[in-house]
Amino acid sequence: MRGLALALVIATIALILAACSPFVSKGTMPPPGPNGEVDPSSAPDFIAVAGPGSGIAGYARKEDVLDPGDGPFPVYGEDLRTIVGQMVPGKGFVPAGVDPRTVPEIPVVVGPSGLNPPDPTRVILYVRNDASREIDIAVLVGGNLGDGVGFLAHNFGAGCFTMPTGSQLVLLDRAQSDPGVSIERVLYTRGSDTNGSSLWIAVNGDGALSRGVGVPPWWVGQSC
Repeated sequence: MRGLALALVIATIALILAACSPFVSKGTMPPPGPNGEVDPSSAPDFIAVAGPGSGIAGYARKEDVLDPGDGPFPVYGEDLRTIVGQMVPGKGFVPAGVDPRTVPEIPVVVGPSGLNPPDPTRVILYVRNDASREIDIAVLVGGNLGDGVGFLAHNFGAGCFTMPTGSQLVLLDRAQSDPGVSIERVLYTRGSDTNGSSLWIAVNGDGALSRGVGVPPWWVGQSC
């Protein structure tokens, strides 16, 4: 009996030490490999996540982020122990104390259909829009605007585009259907590669734009 009690004490101490381990890592989502998937061994133990209109909201276990399943999962603070919210499928980050039912759905806008099997010309664009106006994106082919998608203010989503070689993904100054629409800047030019691509842009409240390739660290959810 004394031996069992001692074993329980040792096991409890081991669990406490593991929870406080200084070797637990945290960071952002690594870019996907050539197959479009993230190698779990390259990801930190806790991956940064964020919600619309904020920076890093907290950190979630990489097992939850890389294989989220159908239910919500917790998001921890800088100490990796205090729960600051949860990631809810279809809604993103929901702060602690907020009813997920009061949070609007994340708009996931899909461009052309019929992409099964996957089209090698497909480009997925993840957009985080913290600005006060809608962000409008379109494909420019041979000088003409093709497929376009609008991303609402203070929200984020994903758009799927079919882009032939030489086409460009462009940022518009207004909705594509509005008179006088013009191109503000080129975001991406499709080369001769035959593999699908993933990229992202984030627009701050003051309109400043940043961009990168792969799946952004603030994206947790489905894409097109």
